[in-house]
Amino acid sequence: MPRSVNVSLIQMCSSDDLNNNLQDAEQFIEQAANENADIIVLPEYFPFMGLKDRDKLQHQERFEQSPLKDKGDDHEQPIQTMLSRLAKKYGVWIVGGSIPVQSNDEQRPFARCLIYNTEGEAVGHYDKIHMFDVEVDDKHSRYCESAGTLPGKNPAVVETPWGKAGLSICYDLRFAELYRHYANQDVSLIFVPSAFTVPTGAAHWEVLLRARAIENQSFVIAAAQAGEHANGRKTWGHSMVVDPWGRIVGELQQQPGVLTLELDLDERTRLVQKMPVQQHRVL
Repeated sequence: MPRSVNVSLIQMCSSDDLNNNLQDAEQFIEQAANENADIIVLPEYFPFMGLKDRDKLQHQERFEQSPLKDKGDDHEQPIQTMLSRLAKKYGVWIVGGSIPVQSNDEQRPFARCLIYNTEGEAVGHYDKIHMFDVEVDDKHSRYCESAGTLPGKNPAVVETPWGKAGLSICYDLRFAELYRHYANQDVSLIFVPSAFTVPTGAAHWEVLLRARAIENQSFVIAAAQAGEHANGRKTWGHSMVVDPWGRIVGELQQQPGVLTLELDLDERTRLVQKMPVQQHRVL
């Protein structure tokens, strides 16, 4: 297994225009590839943030494991086709934030994070489990994600050349039991594509990311939305990587852009040997 990995986080301020968002994402992915990224991580909702939650129904896609090989009209699956094409073109792994994928409920697609290998194949996916049904002190006040998104049921661990990776999305970050599951699977990397609100981000974003890294002794890699969107929602940004000791390795502020970092995978191995937390668990 390689001793290090170059990870690029992409921070976006996605709008209600799918084509513009995909163009922006492609430019950021190209930049990350030119910075020698091995893994590129996009934020939650990267292809589309509608004026209303139901607007995403027009962009939900049928899941395809190999969009470049599967027959059919590419225009029906433009998001998956782009992610697959760029992963293969640049020879990188792409963690595709979240996209709306058809479920058995016509009015509630899954919020799905797809991970693609260098051949452009979807080698794993995760459907967001925890729904953001809360009241927040911002312009929107009340959020009810479950009204337009069908919750997933299962955690997802993906085998990568750099060790096992655990997938999660945004609000999942508050539920330590999901990440405990990943720790029990001995994951090296945890991905958290997100779109935190400004009030919750200012209060909890950093502390939750650092806590998940410390308690599970894994790298936590969180790409986020940032800025004011067309629907009036404001997101916190501050995409960051936290190492297994809880240190912030690198962080963006609130501007769209790319952050590329080299992670020393041996750092986790050394820490686990010195402090075998998983072996000390009692409950």
